[in-house]
Amino acid sequence: MPPLRRPLAVAAATGMLVWSAGMLFTGARDAATMPPTALSTLEGDHPVDLRTAAAGRPVVVNLWASWCGPCRQEMPTLAEAQRREGTVGFLFVNQGESEPAIRAYLASLGLPLYEVLLDPGSQLGPAVGSRGLPTTLFYDGKGFARLCAFRGAQSSRSRNTPAGLASHALIPAPICMTRHRHDA
Repeated sequence: MPPLRRPLAVAAATGMLVWSAGMLFTGARDAATMPPTALSTLEGDHPVDLRTAAAGRPVVVNLWASWCGPCRQEMPTLAEAQRREGTVGFLFVNQGESEPAIRAYLASLGLPLYEVLLDPGSQLGPAVGSRGLPTTLFYDGKGFARLCAFRGAQSSRSRNTPAGLASHALIPAPICMTRHRHDA
């Protein structure tokens, strides 16, 4: 290794660490809030938005579709977490599929998911800065985004390939949602 490469690498890593820590500590002021996207419940009984569905509790918001391979892979894990974690809400927001298609898919899995919401126009993804599925967002009890998890760039059925099956990239919300703020 050339003599300057290691000190430069250490300096760059330290700078990124300090910058990331600063973003996390100032995140309460800069965090994006839940976007005012109109959704509906799987029961179809009334329109709802994320803030109403969250009901003042911390929530995990998962954007998914039945055709998305990585979404299918993580669904059992999220369903188990929903069952196990009583103080954290899990909102499963389907992107662009019909109510009968969603019901058929969930029935085929045999997973008891609660709080399944429909986003028929797939508006929530772009509103939170997502370019693919699955996307998982973590909001605190006041509705501020704290963490984003983007997995690959599966924005269409054709991108559901082994190369797109990389791990989620966990990013502090102030960083991943900087240009997608929805201050209430």
